[in-house]
Amino acid sequence: MSILKKRYSRKKQNDPMNIPIRAVIFDFNGTLFYDTDFHDQAWKELARRYGKELSGDAMDCHVHGVTNKEILKFLFKDDITDEKSDALSAEKEEIYRSICRKKPERCVLTPGANQFLEMLKEKNIPRAIATASIYDNVKFYLSTFQLDRWFDESRIAYDTGAYRGKPWPDLFLAAGEKLGITLSQCMIIEDSPGGLEAAKRAGAGKIIVYMPRKDPSRFYNLGYFDQVIDDFGQISDFDTYHPEDH
Repeated sequence: MSILKKRYSRKKQNDPMNIPIRAVIFDFNGTLFYDTDFHDQAWKELARRYGKELSGDAMDCHVHGVTNKEILKFLFKDDITDEKSDALSAEKEEIYRSICRKKPERCVLTPGANQFLEMLKEKNIPRAIATASIYDNVKFYLSTFQLDRWFDESRIAYDTGAYRGKPWPDLFLAAGEKLGITLSQCMIIEDSPGGLEAAKRAGAGKIIVYMPRKDPSRFYNLGYFDQVIDDFGQISDFDTYHPEDH
């Protein structure tokens, strides 16, 4: 059986298995928009401009799913003021958006995402985004992908400087508050180990791994997710869902 078709079970303490999934929270970068390489390229370019270097291991541990402020503290070894951090963060994101604009053919939602989002909208299933991106990028995404077709901007949790990055659960907890639904009733869809840990810490009722181009072995030691997909059409939990039933 393909790893992408296989379902995983996980033990959840004090969490009855019959709790219905009533909402969906999406990570964005690498999940709804496959732009991981764009961000990696932008961070490496910024690092080079200032005589720094970022390895692949550093990307996995200190960049993916982490807020810009935390990344810059790692990169500059805490020797950075808030003012300098804000300026470097804006510089990195401008590099990133420039890369996106140069490759419009890549600026599309991931396989099956449009159809899955339409289904959630038709079934009136609440949905939110929890992203470590800053607001300038959120505005870029709203415009580029016309996200307002499926998401109210007020239900997008992003890096305001007030949240710790993943694997801390802060962004998911903020998204849950925006939805007004407890996280035990939410499905969270993520693409990184840090994001999965954050979803677990947040108490997600179900955790889905979106993994289109990654080595599945990196997730083997994480026993707390339910399904691995490479297309949103593989999620069938809502096939018979009716809001009035819950």
